Amino acid sequence: MALPGRIILKQSPTGKAARDTIMRGLSVTGILNGSDLEKTPVWPKMDLPFMLLFARNSVPKPDHHFHFVTPIRENRLSTRGIFRLDYKSAETVAVRAVIEKPWLLKALAVGTVLDVEVVERLPHRLLSEFWDENDLYSGKGYDLSPDLEQRPAVDLCKLPDFEVPEGGFSIPLDDLPTWQERHNRQTAHFPRNERLYAPPLLIIPQTPHESREQPKAFVSLRTAVAFSQSNYGFSAATAKEGEALVSMLYLVVHSKLFQHFCLMKSSRQGASFRTIIKEDLAAFPFPDPRRLDVSLKHRLAELARALQMGTRKPWEEIDDFIFSLYGLDEHDAGVVRDTVALCGPYQSVRDRAEEPVPPEEIGVFCQYLEDMLQPLFGIAGQRVVVSIERQNAREWFPAWQFFSVTLAGDHLGDTRRLMARLMLDASKTGASRITVRVPDAGLLVGILNARRFWTRSRARLCSLYIEQHHMDAFPIGKR
Repeated sequence: MALPGRIILKQSPTGKAARDTIMRGLSVTGILNGSDLEKTPVWPKMDLPFMLLFARNSVPKPDHHFHFVTPIRENRLSTRGIFRLDYKSAETVAVRAVIEKPWLLKALAVGTVLDVEVVERLPHRLLSEFWDENDLYSGKGYDLSPDLEQRPAVDLCKLPDFEVPEGGFSIPLDDLPTWQERHNRQTAHFPRNERLYAPPLLIIPQTPHESREQPKAFVSLRTAVAFSQSNYGFSAATAKEGEALVSMLYLVVHSKLFQHFCLMKSSRQGASFRTIIKEDLAAFPFPDPRRLDVSLKHRLAELARALQMGTRKPWEEIDDFIFSLYGLDEHDAGVVRDTVALCGPYQSVRDRAEEPVPPEEIGVFCQYLEDMLQPLFGIAGQRVVVSIERQNAREWFPAWQFFSVTLAGDHLGDTRRLMARLMLDASKTGASRITVRVPDAGLLVGILNARRFWTRSRARLCSLYIEQHHMDAFPIGKR
């Protein structure tokens, strides 16, 4: 059956109930997730994410598994109505896991199993729980709706009325008209509780800017500010160290970790919309900044101030601070950075992901893969070497790039004719990676020449694949 992609992407209670009903009522054998192929000639005039569901009309057994695969959009193919389906990229997923982790298929649709591991490592105390436990206020801003029932909005009248500034990360409070001046009225359909607008306050527009150089949220530490329903507000007015709470949330919203979280779990980010919903924010883990030691509190305030006021934004420092605070190591951080850079829903990200991989990135990939594999060989006193294999390419940018995995001192010999044959055969089968054993030498591995496949996290997956399936290609301990 061809079905809307929202069945596997939605995280709302209704969406989960619909997905669980399918998983419990049918023996699903496979899902082809076509959400990355929307608005392409693969399915002309289909402007929404879609999926193909393969199933038998029977109740599944408790331990039932199915195959899940997401074809990646490749413009040179999709413009001709074609897509690549690499069966080796299919994940075997347990029905029970899909029911227990509603976000699992969404995460696998955008990222890999490594992204799933990152999400599972995050703390479990949510922002919504923290805000409720401390009796703090949050929600959408006021709703005018002049044609609907009106309520007094006296508390709003004298407040500066927020609009996203044309430039900068600060709210130009002195330049904002009051709510009454802007709207020339004293009523609103839903004016909201005055506590929503009290400082310290974080205002988050629903539609985030695409570029990281543009703000995702705005802080008002001293002044109450009105804002409309196209924004969310988080007020810490009644909390001890409220400024620390708002500053922490300010950094979190601008971090790559939050971007990654939305790609993994949001019903909208990476799906049919590009907006943030309050449920995304509410479901994000939030450690209590009031429990940080003095030096970390000072660092928190320093980074928030630099982000809001500084000419140079400390992006790397913010990410490192957040990664450390959430207990993620350098490998987890690398997965987050790779996924955000090359798997986001924006056209600029998709275009960058499809670019031919630069030589320096191939070098980083090979070195990282070598570092991941070396402990397996070091036990036997041997050293593994991962080397780029040069091609006699007639094109400036060949469709594939190759590297060898050998023991130090071994060489594959001249592989140029073999690589030419492999590229031809791989194009027929839809593969995105080729692994060939060369007798008494090692492995020759080919990967599609696109940046999304040559990241450090992909190198880590490649090392796991070699460890699981090809270690017997090396004469370990025989020298």
